[in-house]
Amino acid sequence: MKTIRTTVDIPDPLYCRLKARAATERHSVKELILRSIEEELRGSEPKRSGKVKLPIVRSKKPRSRPAGQCRDLHDYSFSLM
Repeated sequence: MKTIRTTVDIPDPLYCRLKARAATERHSVKELILRSIEEELRGSEPKRSGKVKLPIVRSKKPRSRPAGQCRDLHDYSFSLM
């Protein structure tokens, strides 16, 4: 895998904590940083809620229907799935 070298300024206290954690886990600082970046990016992937927002379309010639002929849109949307 191709790598890219970069520079990041890390405050001294944070770097000391990072280095101590890496030593405790018997990993290099680089490994800990890469693992943390991968976890952060994996957690930031957009999650789908499963809900679909439908547009409201206004009719130029609205008609009314008797109450018994109308279906609740919520019930209808679940019957399609």
